[in-house]
Order: sequence, then C-alpha cells, then structure tokens
Amino acid sequence: PKRKAGKESKLTSSTFIHHIIFIHSHEESITPTIE
Repeated sequence: PKRKAGKESKLTSSTFIHHIIFIHSHEESITPTIE
C-alpha cells in the first residue's frame, strides 16, 4: 500500500506541476487580450 501510494503521489505531483505550467502559460497568452 505504501509503495502504491508513493507512486501515485509522485504521479499526482508531476501532473499538478505540469498543469500549473500549462495554466500559467495559457494565462500569459490570454491576459493581454482581456486587458
């Protein structure tokens, strides 16, 4: 159970970081248009 949880935690962290980078890049492109 611990190994599985650790693996899932690592995967979630990687996905979360990737999502933040994607959103950040997307906001940088959208913000100038909104303003």
